[in-house]
Amino acid sequence: MNWIFRNRIGIFVVSCGLSALAYLLFLYLDLLRLSALMILIIFSCSRSAVRLGAVELEGVWLRFRRYFFAQQLANQYILRALGFFIVLYKTWAGDSALIQLALTCLILNLITMFIIPTFSGRAFRLQTSALGLSEDEGDDGRHGFMNLYSVKFESVRTVLKLLANLLEPFHILIFCLSTGETRSILIWSFTIHIIVNLVHLTYFLASILSTFFNKSIATSKEKLFKKLDDYAPVLILYFSAQSVNSLYQVTQWLPFIESSGHRLVILTRERKLLRPLNELSPDVPVLWVQSFADIEKAIPHSVKGILYVNNGMRNVHALRLEGVTHVQLLHGESDKGSSASKVTRAYDVIAVAGETAIRRYAENGISISSSQFRIIGRPVTDSVVSSVEAKPIESILYAPTWEGHDSDSNYSSLRCIALPMLEWLLQNQPHVRIIVKPHPLTGSREPELLDILEKIKTTISLSDSANGHQNKTTEAHYFPHEFVEKESDLTLYDLFNQVDAVVCDISSVAGDFLASNKPMFICDSKGEGPSEIRSSYPTTQGSYIVDATHESWDQNQNAFTTDPLRSERLKARKGILGNFEGTATSQFHSLLDEIVNESGAAKIDRVSGEAGT
Repeated sequence: MNWIFRNRIGIFVVSCGLSALAYLLFLYLDLLRLSALMILIIFSCSRSAVRLGAVELEGVWLRFRRYFFAQQLANQYILRALGFFIVLYKTWAGDSALIQLALTCLILNLITMFIIPTFSGRAFRLQTSALGLSEDEGDDGRHGFMNLYSVKFESVRTVLKLLANLLEPFHILIFCLSTGETRSILIWSFTIHIIVNLVHLTYFLASILSTFFNKSIATSKEKLFKKLDDYAPVLILYFSAQSVNSLYQVTQWLPFIESSGHRLVILTRERKLLRPLNELSPDVPVLWVQSFADIEKAIPHSVKGILYVNNGMRNVHALRLEGVTHVQLLHGESDKGSSASKVTRAYDVIAVAGETAIRRYAENGISISSSQFRIIGRPVTDSVVSSVEAKPIESILYAPTWEGHDSDSNYSSLRCIALPMLEWLLQNQPHVRIIVKPHPLTGSREPELLDILEKIKTTISLSDSANGHQNKTTEAHYFPHEFVEKESDLTLYDLFNQVDAVVCDISSVAGDFLASNKPMFICDSKGEGPSEIRSSYPTTQGSYIVDATHESWDQNQNAFTTDPLRSERLKARKGILGNFEGTATSQFHSLLDEIVNESGAAKIDRVSGEAGT
């Protein structure tokens, strides 16, 4: 079953191909209802492939899903519609009324579902919104029945699209079951589909025209840009992401940017992030800019620096702006490939935690001028209390990373190590309290990992119910295991101070936890072996390397009592996090002060690679 789950896209591709061949064969043999049935199978496989979250896909399967299934919906529909029309024509050639009705329905569906939305992009780029800029917050895009940006519009169109999508296979199914006597059912299904499409088309076109010719939109946009100029921010936090689950990238830096005292505006490229970002910090104005052309207008002349927390593709829209300093902060210190991306060279200043990060770029063949780097430590670790001496482990945090954007960046231990690790801990360290906090993006590419998280919840819950456990030093109290939900207010750094050790993957958790100088267990999720891991990933120095086998945990059992690798972690800590114990925030503030006060003087000449003046 697991093989089927992991290879679903391949099964869909093969099924589509075989069904297409079977369609041609049945058509040649005049087995027309079987031909129609093959079209129904193709439709089902195609829609299923489109709705696949990006599961573990490799090579050709990934390309099929991305380029054929997900991006060629219109072409797929044309082929299905043509195939179905041929079958209908061969069956009811003498019924001109039915044939004309079917042809009208199929063409109208193509126009409504694919052609009109494709050519309406300009109307969707008209609006800009802000929250928290003044008492008059302007339009957040959430009202108006005819407003393309409104929830009401999207709800109505979603219903109409759903009806249209359901009616397509319904026609085919009715045809497969129809006889001469049931011809009227087929006529009614086409008629209903035409009505749905006409309503959809009319509503969509009217909404586009209403938005496009609404002069108040342009007027309100100009007023908004004027408000921004009057507000006179000196820093922009630029954030683009596909999901609200990525907000952790902002929360790592936002409190420290705010505490610098410099006037800040958050700029996002996704409307769905407008309110969540505003809720993170109501005192900081949040601006949503849809259009590439509006980016320059949305950056007031008062702005001295633009801060980035990831290497999102839309960052380039702001990077083209001159006269400001572009600062890449990233959102963690890790040994993943994303922490040594060539794209990072595009930024004027690259803020890194320690010397190890600079060496990481050089070791990956990425040439970056030393003047672009600023070592500032990790401000989020200033609150992490460093252990002054080794002590027995009585609580442990399991903080697995997510599955990454592709297989190369997938270091998640959830699939192969999580459950065996829990089994060993519950059997061999029953007094140890277990806290589990998964990455917010877990399951976004491999949905089956969410099932594993449910198994983890069940496992630790059953352990509490069956046995309970007691903290050795306070035996009078009961400390249950805990699964920290995504919605919890508990941060990773809160938990660092609550536990005596951490189990994690190759991720920023390892780098940040070094600040605690507590034992750290690194999961070997790719089977590389301890020696290879320690030589390839600097953040693992002084850590205990474990895998899915109980033997690897048995070999490192002394970590629960004496912690023999403690001194090695101290050495690694200086390279990873710099020599800023408790002072990284002030280093970061100094960097922001320089950017604001130098008015762009810190910019880098990208041609020569030297600091500009």
